[in-house]
Amino acid sequence: MERVPSLLMERIKHNLQFFLFNYVLVTGILFALSVISSPSAIVGLLCLGGAWVGVVRMTSSGSVTIKGVTISQKQATIGMGLFSIFALLWLLSHIFWMALGTSGFLCGVHCLLRDASMHKDEADRVVMQGDLTLDEESSFLNNSASGANLA
Repeated sequence: MERVPSLLMERIKHNLQFFLFNYVLVTGILFALSVISSPSAIVGLLCLGGAWVGVVRMTSSGSVTIKGVTISQKQATIGMGLFSIFALLWLLSHIFWMALGTSGFLCGVHCLLRDASMHKDEADRVVMQGDLTLDEESSFLNNSASGANLA
């Protein structure tokens, strides 16, 4: 492991770029597992889903009238969306922070300790030169009838 801060920062930057998809995937999996393992979150999500089904059914004709107030489908959807945001923040806040903290720790340790220098291909890069001109008359090349070169 590097002890020089500039080399350590280069390793972290490279690992973050190279393994970013993996880190996002680990975070998503940990979040999903945390939700599945929390009975209160499952019950809350089922209740929220039931509320959405109720709103969609009530407004299926375009609007609903409750105590003399007519609510359009768009208004009901916006209201339910706002309610859902606050409900999910309340239901899943502890799960979110636990999953984010755990995955942040695991990905951070991996990012610090993993030597991915073998994945750096900059030294092996070859500059391509020249032009490839072929006298192809294949239909998929969109050549003109005169057979002019497009290159």
